[in-house]
Amino acid sequence: SRFLIIALPPLVLLAASGVQSLKPTWLKLTTLLLLLGLSGRGLLAWYTGEFPKENWKAATEYVIDNSGPGDGLVFQAPYVRIPFEYYAQTLHSQSRPPQPVFPSAFWGELDLISPQFSETFREWSARNWQDHPRLWLVLSHEDIERASSGHASWLAENLRRYCFIRERVFAGIRVMLYDIGPCAPDPT
Repeated sequence: SRFLIIALPPLVLLAASGVQSLKPTWLKLTTLLLLLGLSGRGLLAWYTGEFPKENWKAATEYVIDNSGPGDGLVFQAPYVRIPFEYYAQTLHSQSRPPQPVFPSAFWGELDLISPQFSETFREWSARNWQDHPRLWLVLSHEDIERASSGHASWLAENLRRYCFIRERVFAGIRVMLYDIGPCAPDPT
């Protein structure tokens, strides 16, 4: 629905024109009430929380408040960087978020139509060596990502050099911290 919002104004105008062209007044009113009822049902579901919204504000604050010098920030899917960057700019004008590692464009310079945006982290990391002492991994829309690429294998293959430190879950978002040091042995 959020990707098709651009088509909403022409569809509303088309529907209004269609309702207006109906001849009997009772048919016009019935059609209008039907359209409003169907729209209202969807709006009610949206605003009552049936569709949980991601808490980017809290996730961004957490990463910025807990990051240190030299930390890097990886977004499994490049498009999830957009809301993170928005809150990083509006909430913490004095603090600096960790350096973006993937996608690697500087803050404020992410171009949605560049070839880098369509590149996967696996492709990017094959050409770029990272020396950040810690990496923050930001995951969102995990159900889609898990179905398309295998969530556990993605983490194992792309963060081999890093050890898992901690994880924090927000509504619709998971933030994971990795450190480059030697990993503690598995207690099992």
